[in-house]
Amino acid sequence: MKKFFLLLFLFPLCHLNSQEIIPEGSTWYYLKGKSDISTSWISENFSTSTWSAGKAPFRYGDGSGGTELTDMQNSYTTVFLRKVISVDIPDSLIGDIIARVSYDDGFRLWINGIEAASKNAPAASTYDAVAPTAIETITDTITISSSKVNLKNGKNVICVLVYNCSLSSSDLFFDISLIVQQPMPKGPEVNFSHPGGYYN
Repeated sequence: MKKFFLLLFLFPLCHLNSQEIIPEGSTWYYLKGKSDISTSWISENFSTSTWSAGKAPFRYGDGSGGTELTDMQNSYTTVFLRKVISVDIPDSLIGDIIARVSYDDGFRLWINGIEAASKNAPAASTYDAVAPTAIETITDTITISSSKVNLKNGKNVICVLVYNCSLSSSDLFFDISLIVQQPMPKGPEVNFSHPGGYYN
């Protein structure tokens, strides 16, 4: 019994803390991809004053709730999403970012102006681009290094370009959540006065 309590004392926590910085179903600024847009849309100081606001999922022909894009079919193939968030975690405790993304057909994700992830995305990030393959809605979990995208305490900019596979596609779907893992602080060093083994 004493050995059991000793193990609990030495190893009280065996997991990472985490904080959800974007939940599924969040509100985003969005722009329908009907015309060319400045590449500065992923930068920190870009204005979304002319964009609409809506909740994820962004969709048509599939799913429920969120923002239904009833005019997308035969009109445009992309949707631009942008969100400014505040991260309340000390920089020293910001670990990996876990993105859980549900999508049909493809997307590209930027964090603080740096490309962080993409799935079924073309080389181009233009308003008239299309996903290379038609797929049904799937959900992927992606691990992103926070240092790669300069995630920091305070203001951060999250941008997504959602792609459909063609103008005539019968559906589109996109939703995302982001979770920041916080590594456990280093515990005190433990020294034993006797070598390992069993004692009476």
